[in-house]
Amino acid sequence: AHAASAVQREFELELPWCASIDILGLVLQSEAGQPRPYLGHSTHAGEQRPRWAALGDSVTHGWCGNESYPSMLARWNGWEPLNMGIQGLALSSEDATAMGSAVAAQSPDLVSIMLGLNDCGANVEVGPLMRDLLASLRRGAPKTPVAVVTPTWHAGCFLEDQRAEIREAVRERRADDAKVVLVEGRARGTED
Repeated sequence: AHAASAVQREFELELPWCASIDILGLVLQSEAGQPRPYLGHSTHAGEQRPRWAALGDSVTHGWCGNESYPSMLARWNGWEPLNMGIQGLALSSEDATAMGSAVAAQSPDLVSIMLGLNDCGANVEVGPLMRDLLASLRRGAPKTPVAVVTPTWHAGCFLEDQRAEIREAVRERRADDAKVVLVEGRARGTED
């Protein structure tokens, strides 16, 4: 008997535009004796791609069926993306300590955090919440590089107070932790 040659197939799943979809599972079968299907990018034998955890709101999640920036950046850089973006997520909507622990539990090689946009108008100080999130993340992942992105903009909402609080929280953390960096999200009205 001779081994059948492997056939590589590509599948595309089309989902309704801008609808909330829950995928409960995906099962692919292969014939007996054939390799199991692998969902994801292939790597060379023994090669492990750096794992990137991206925590954020709908901008991170990829609102309305758009390809998310974590997916694009991971593909371009050969990373394994872990998109932890949740539509509507705000620093004030969840336990910031639990968010940091959840990210650390994924054992990422790199973390990005882009939160604060949905805190606009919530009349809450986001600085202490970002400090709690970073402290919790550091307890579980003390040496992992972390990039904190200031919120971009929101129509009809002035975010500079939240952006300033996040900058200050990162500045304080950087006093003892050079692996936490600040990335400025584009503020509304900025030019290219």
